[in-house]
This record gives sequence, structure tokens and C-alpha cells, in this order.
Amino acid sequence: MKLSCIILAKNKDYVYKMYRYQLILTSPFILFIIFAIIPNKLNSNKFMSQNELLPIVNEAGKVIGKATRKECHSNPKLIHPVVHCWLFNTKGEVLWQQRSLQKDTSPGKWDMSCGGHIQYGESPQDTLRRELAEELGLTNIDPTFVCKFLYKKPSQTELVYLYYAIVDIKAQDIKFQKEEIETLEWIKPDVAQKLVLENKRQATKFIFTEVTKILRFLAFKS
Repeated sequence: MKLSCIILAKNKDYVYKMYRYQLILTSPFILFIIFAIIPNKLNSNKFMSQNELLPIVNEAGKVIGKATRKECHSNPKLIHPVVHCWLFNTKGEVLWQQRSLQKDTSPGKWDMSCGGHIQYGESPQDTLRRELAEELGLTNIDPTFVCKFLYKKPSQTELVYLYYAIVDIKAQDIKFQKEEIETLEWIKPDVAQKLVLENKRQATKFIFTEVTKILRFLAFKS
């Protein structure tokens, strides 16, 4: 009995604190925050992304209108411009990024080093600088323009502005945006292509089409 009283006395502050926490966690105000405000906050960025305005262009890239991202992704007649950039190092490897599992298109697939939608009123160069800084934390990079081409999918049509840049930095030193990217890897283009062909990696077709365009561009320049 004496031992039980000692234990209770030592733990009465703990019991009192737990009782207070229980009252706090079950209060209507806290429950409202947990089940209403927090989920809405987590979805707000996705909502804003779907409703951001994108330019509508013709096949030459001339702006002829504007529409929301959601509209552009559900109507292949609305051509909208994007930037794609592949980063190479001096070993001849490309920086391959795995898209976030939370992305609304191609979640979890391996993709170009960096890319994004050109916002209304923005130039391709400004967009690329912004995306490199936001997604990869990289600044003071001067990407080279390669070409532009139409990329058609059943639900949307993009006018892709393709770039490349040479960067020597370890993948683990890149402070990438976790909302956009799962992970990064430097890899030889032929090794990456082999992984895809052997069904060991799920990837967008750009590891074949765009990297080939860049390598041909570099061969022509040399």
C-alpha cells in the first residue's frame, strides 16, 4: 500500500498532464483544426496549381490566349508551352529525377532533370531559371536551347522548349523540392535506357527522345 502511494505521488504530475492533453485534443476547436483546417491547407497548393493561368499558343509558340492548368490538361486543342531541361556532368551522365508520387501526371516515373509549365506572361528562359532554383536549388546556370517541338497526348498538347546544361555536382548535394521529386540519380543515358527497356524502371519516353535530340545537337555543334 505504501509503495502504491509513493508511485502514485511520483506520477500524479504525469497523470494530470495527460488528462489536460486529453481535454485539449478532444476540444471542439482542436478537432476542427485537425479535421478541417489542416487537410484544406494540405490541398491548397494542389488547388492553386490546377487553377494557375497558362498561356495558350499556336504551333509556332505565339501566345493566342490563356487557360487554367486544369483546362489545359483536359483539352488537347489547348497547346500550352513547357520547358524541359537535361543536366549533364563532365562524365557524360544525365541527372535523372523520379517524379513525386503526389504528381497529378506520371507520378513516380523517372523523367527529365528539370521542367515545368511556362506561366502566363513568362518567357521560357525565365521559367527555366525559376524551375531550376525551385526544384533543384540550382542558380547561376546558363542552359543552352536545343529546339522546340509538339508533344501530343490524348488529354493535352504541349509545346516543349528543350534545353541542356553542364553541371558537376553530386546528386546528394542537390537540395531538391520534395513536393516535386522523390529522388535524383546521375546515370549514363544508355544505362538508363536499358533499365527502361528491361522494365526495371518506369520512365517517361523523354530519356529516349529528348536525350537523343540533345546528343545529336551536340554532335552537330562539334
